[in-house]
Amino acid sequence: MKKSSLLPVIGTAMLAAGCTCMALIGKAQQSPAKPAQAQQAQAKPAQAQQSLSQQPQPPHLRTAGKTKQLVIGQEPFLVLGGELGNSSASDLEYMKPIWPKLQAMHLNTVLLPVYWEILEPKEGTFDFTLVDSLVASARLYNLKLVLLWFGAWKNSMSCYAPEWVKTNQARFPRAVNRAGKGLEILSAFSRNNLEADSRAFSALMKHLRDTDSEQTVIMVQVENEIGMLTEAREYTE
Repeated sequence: MKKSSLLPVIGTAMLAAGCTCMALIGKAQQSPAKPAQAQQAQAKPAQAQQSLSQQPQPPHLRTAGKTKQLVIGQEPFLVLGGELGNSSASDLEYMKPIWPKLQAMHLNTVLLPVYWEILEPKEGTFDFTLVDSLVASARLYNLKLVLLWFGAWKNSMSCYAPEWVKTNQARFPRAVNRAGKGLEILSAFSRNNLEADSRAFSALMKHLRDTDSEQTVIMVQVENEIGMLTEAREYTE
């Protein structure tokens, strides 16, 4: 797919996880509480419950007759979406003239990738600058986002995995074909591959939960086009 392509779609993906908070109340001191302190302690659970009730309900599906509706902010939301090219969202300067074009097309939602190699350039170090900038731009043009996770796989290949994953095949093994040749595809049978991808994806979801109070991100695709292009399956032992 070329960088400039804009494909009209109605996206279906996994709903972004909503925020669930829990109030933790410590044990009472052994010394008797004073009346005022006791009243304050009793008020804390009520305040925590009120805080939970004030949180907006996350985007979700609900049944309406014989169909399903995507609900955002308690109202049905029909996705009129356009999908960016694979690497378009990686360049904020490139995206500057694209946002008004999307708006001019009367879209309300944009499907765009989030790249593992940019999100976690060093193992355990996460950089959300690109994600935050894309969310801010979408808000500026009154657009919702569906994020596509370009993690361990993208259209079968592992080209968007970080360098520290690609260059350590002993720890992050590749899939092999029937001839025993390694491919540019991370093995789906590797626990290390699974856990590294999962940690990065979890960090992304937690960041969205903590920062996207306006619910600009309405869905997240968990993985993108897993499979084998050169073989029907991998032959990794």
